[in-house]
Amino acid sequence: VRQVIRLELQEGTGQSRIQLELPFQRLQVAPLDIVEMPVLVRNPSQQATNVTLMSEGIPANWLIEGAIRQFQVKAGGQFSTAFLCQPPFSPEAISKVYAITLTAKHTNGPEATASAGLEVLPRGSLAFDCQPKVQTVPAKFNWRFWQNSPATYKLLLNNASNLEQTVSVDILNEDEEEYTSELVPNQAHLLPLEQQTLSLQISKNRPLLGGVQKLEFQVKSLWQDRRLEARNPMQTIELRLKPIIPSWAFIVLLAIVLGILWYFSWLNPENPLIAHRAAVTSVQLDGLSTTALSSSNDQTLRQWRTVGFFYPIFNRDMGVVAQGQKAMRVVRFRPVNNDLAAIG
Repeated sequence: VRQVIRLELQEGTGQSRIQLELPFQRLQVAPLDIVEMPVLVRNPSQQATNVTLMSEGIPANWLIEGAIRQFQVKAGGQFSTAFLCQPPFSPEAISKVYAITLTAKHTNGPEATASAGLEVLPRGSLAFDCQPKVQTVPAKFNWRFWQNSPATYKLLLNNASNLEQTVSVDILNEDEEEYTSELVPNQAHLLPLEQQTLSLQISKNRPLLGGVQKLEFQVKSLWQDRRLEARNPMQTIELRLKPIIPSWAFIVLLAIVLGILWYFSWLNPENPLIAHRAAVTSVQLDGLSTTALSSSNDQTLRQWRTVGFFYPIFNRDMGVVAQGQKAMRVVRFRPVNNDLAAIG
């Protein structure tokens, strides 16, 4: 015996649960680019429901059409929508993975949630510069010309990217000259789109004499996060060291010293310490012609060497032998041993 039973399904009056699906686990997007985040909402119940879909985890201003969607899903149906995301190129869009939570609330039951990740990719540039490229020590005239002062260079770091960066600096000198350097601060931490300036001081002893000494240094910036390539990471700077005594000053000083030496030497006929200061009245050679005596109106009797007479750098003046009270008119050697002289 077969019996037919009819089952009539009527619309329920209880709560129903909707389903929220994300067809992706992680999306990637660079700042200023647009990525679509698709969402699928299913309503397995027998009642149509009004759904409010909200996105959380990223700033609302990243979503071009807003962070909220409202729509109706028919009974047993599904609805597809999408959020358009465009991260800005600003410090708030740091390159990392952001957790996104989508929440669907509806009128006929509990809410549904789904999670995924949005990875903001690195974008931007890293720049390094040294100013000035050439420094001179001393930079200007100082009365304390013998002092050594350090040369100061400004190291400009520009993190024009959405990455946090830690930067250190290496200083290289190919000539292996002895110098001291100080970097303040010794390391820099830059937030996205931030600029910082480091102060580099280089000191080296100046030469005593000669020309300007030139030293070249290679200053290299080391960026910790290398997902972005740095522009001009190596800079060449020059340090010019002026001598303590410049060439022109040395020449002038040497000329003054030579002038003084010449003035007080036997080469100067006006030297007050050498030779007669008045007319010479008589000259007498000894028997061997190795020395001579001269008398003068300056009341002095001087003795001279005759050897080396034609050599200008040879001092022939042996000094004053006698000092009188009146002008000396004539002088004669004792003819035997030439050890006495008569003065008239």
